[in-house]
Amino acid sequence: MNTFPSQKMSVNAALFAAALLLAASAFSQTLDTAKVPVRVNVAATVSILPPSGSTGGVGVTRNLTANTVDTLLIGIERGALPVSHNPQTRANAPAVFKNSAGSISVALSAQSYRNAEISLYAGNGKRLLRDKVSAQSPVNNISRPNMAAGAYLLSIKGINDNAVTTRYIHGGGSLNIGVAFVNEGATGAEALRKEANSSAAGDWTITATAPEHIGESRQFTPVAGINPIQNFTLSQEAADSAGFVPEALGIGVGATTSEQRFVWFSDSTAANNKSFVRIFNASGAIVSTDSGEARGASKDKRYHKVAAQNLSPNTEYRYSVSNNKTDWSRKYGFKTPGTGAFAFAVAGDMHQGYVPDPDNNRVGAQRAIIGWDTTMKRIAARDVNFIASVGDHIDTADHDEFYKPFFAPTAMRNIPFSAAMGNHDINDLFVYHFNLPNTASRSLMISYSPTTWYGSYWYLYNNALFVVLNTGAYLIKSTSAEKLTEARAHVNYFDSIITKARNAHIGKYDWLFVQHHKSTESVGAHAQDEEIQLYKQAGFELLMDKHNVDLVFAGHDHIYVRTKPMKNGSVATSGGTVYLTLPTASYTKFYPEESSLVGGSHIAKYKKNNWNGWPGFGIVNVNGKSISAIIYNYNTSGGADVGLDTLSLSK
Repeated sequence: MNTFPSQKMSVNAALFAAALLLAASAFSQTLDTAKVPVRVNVAATVSILPPSGSTGGVGVTRNLTANTVDTLLIGIERGALPVSHNPQTRANAPAVFKNSAGSISVALSAQSYRNAEISLYAGNGKRLLRDKVSAQSPVNNISRPNMAAGAYLLSIKGINDNAVTTRYIHGGGSLNIGVAFVNEGATGAEALRKEANSSAAGDWTITATAPEHIGESRQFTPVAGINPIQNFTLSQEAADSAGFVPEALGIGVGATTSEQRFVWFSDSTAANNKSFVRIFNASGAIVSTDSGEARGASKDKRYHKVAAQNLSPNTEYRYSVSNNKTDWSRKYGFKTPGTGAFAFAVAGDMHQGYVPDPDNNRVGAQRAIIGWDTTMKRIAARDVNFIASVGDHIDTADHDEFYKPFFAPTAMRNIPFSAAMGNHDINDLFVYHFNLPNTASRSLMISYSPTTWYGSYWYLYNNALFVVLNTGAYLIKSTSAEKLTEARAHVNYFDSIITKARNAHIGKYDWLFVQHHKSTESVGAHAQDEEIQLYKQAGFELLMDKHNVDLVFAGHDHIYVRTKPMKNGSVATSGGTVYLTLPTASYTKFYPEESSLVGGSHIAKYKKNNWNGWPGFGIVNVNGKSISAIIYNYNTSGGADVGLDTLSLSK
């Protein structure tokens, strides 16, 4: 934001250069800095995020101390520049907003600027446009065609020496300036939002969350410079805090959006031999009490699984669990999606419990825990409906204690999770810790891998069908020929799973997604593994072609890769399957790329990693027959999510 004293202005090249210097911010030349003071009554995590699907702003996530005002910096698109030049007349200051490419809206005080002069100057000080606007006309439009891309200075002069100057970045082509006059007493920004209902900044979301407190989220339109303070008073979940805290409690996706699945652990005493879940509506009334299974798990432990069905769409619920229908846990919350558009996160390779190898510079177990918790907070701040995993939730499959940090993030009890089995998950503990819908019966179990029958399943989420395949299981035969036969058995099994899923939902979905662990389209260290090559030779990708799969989400290589749409092993001329390989979500085990693979013509995007890389995750928005996705990574030492890649698909 630029401010100048209230005086007659003669704009020249020197003044223009000074204005550009004053407008410099902490962000790129296409963004302005918005300073947002925030205060929360308790220690909390605060996130400020751009509008959903936007790539034009830079948000921030920060941990704040209680009752302390911290100023968070965000980057908003240049052009959202309400400015004021006289503190005594701040309420009557103009507001200037860049609405879209080549379009500017200006709100002027009808009294202070009733006969205003609008001028536009080039970088060399040359005036390119000069026009007068009058409050006698409700709307004034000024246009200039064929303007070159670059930085310009917009000057507005009113009566009694009222004047304002601000920088504008133009993308090239025609420029249109719409001027509206507003009543005295309201800020230009407020009036402009009411009358034009448009700004470059848009409705951002600011969210404050804290353990054992009810989080709060609100929308606001930030402006360049200092913004009004955002005060949050988070209340303790007093009514919900009574009761025990279940071990490793998680909430999972159901067979459809009308079902929700729950799983938790307890001590294997006689008093903990049942499984119940109570569902409450927003007013606290009990909607249902559902029962499920309770069976022995790891040593001295019992797992509990319950599915709640017939839930209403777009509804806030609370839930509580019990091991005996007498003692109930504290309450937790979740929300079912509406029947239309939805958003989900995709993440994998959390590797909780990872112990660093002293012979290299890898990160340790504590950083894996912190990284996963941070990723979950960032995902939760984006208001997704559920999380789709690509496997390797823990680092050592038979260590039950590693599931504790995995389920520790608060959002794991509020956001449904869809688990895929990774090679580090292959153990009965995976079966115990996840309550999955539509799992194949044991009669379909492959003799080569005892856990394959459980790791593959499907679920319908509005107009998208998700099929989860267990490629985490190892090929265990001795020779390559025997392993190829084994891989073909797996692929045939996957074919039966996808076929069952499709037949169960004929005519009910527009999109078909596959989640699995071992990426067949990567440029990372595992890409040339014999096992993965055998999967491809056995027809895994041809299976995706056969079923017209739209997107395949995978992991394993701890590196980000996106292919172009593919069919029959080559870049598709129409249709095709896009393969996404996700980076690690917990700041651990960053693998290098294979230089021989990065130049493939089918690779649309890849992110080079190293031992000091950043964790990442994806956010996918599904709206009818259109998809938009953004892949993020972030520096665990602080800072906002960084857009790594974007993807758009439509039918």
